[in-house]
Amino acid sequence: MKSLGILFIGLLTLFSCVPKAKFDNLLVQNGRTQMQRDSLLILADQLPDTRSNLAVTKDQLMSTQTHFNDVQKKYTALQSNFADVQKRYDDLLNQNKTLLSNSSQQMQELNNQLAKKESELDTRERELKTLENQLNQKEITLSKVNDNYKEYENRIRQLENTLAKNKLQLDALKSNVISALTGFKASDLSVAERDGKIYVSLSQNLLFASGSDQIDIKGKDAIAKVAGVLKGNKDFLINVE
Repeated sequence: MKSLGILFIGLLTLFSCVPKAKFDNLLVQNGRTQMQRDSLLILADQLPDTRSNLAVTKDQLMSTQTHFNDVQKKYTALQSNFADVQKRYDDLLNQNKTLLSNSSQQMQELNNQLAKKESELDTRERELKTLENQLNQKEITLSKVNDNYKEYENRIRQLENTLAKNKLQLDALKSNVISALTGFKASDLSVAERDGKIYVSLSQNLLFASGSDQIDIKGKDAIAKVAGVLKGNKDFLINVE
């Protein structure tokens, strides 16, 4: 059983005579459109992975933020502790001045206490410096994570917008083809959408008279109407089988 299938993927004027240069130009445009479509399909395939990576990035961001908050609390506590130790140190210095006249044993004891407090101050200062470095590193990490998160969101929005635009164009083309073929028997033709493509199939009864391999008037009329729809859609590649 003979049949003629028409696959709509881009722009190509069907059954019309055009100069060779214009025809070659259309072929080049069709190739570019095909490449753009393939690129969109690849992006669509990558969309689940991109969403998964985005979810992981969000989790990392939350974990990093939590750790950052913990470090910030420790830093604040150490600052308070440092101020308290500094005050105690100053108090001991004042006490030391007052007790200089006392016995050498008392003086030695105070000196030992001062040395201990100075050691504590040095330790606290080193801890504060370490925490400051950690805070700076976490801030840098947070900035990078935020930048990556924004980039993922932008890519997803662009991909979703492109897919939505293509779906609208495909639905409009399908509707136009169905409208153009109104009046023909449902058994003689079919219009269907599969895998992002529109298929128009014309039966042999519509295209050929019995016992003939020449397209008859009804078939030419159907093909001419489809061609008329295609002339108004410049963003699709057409394949005739």
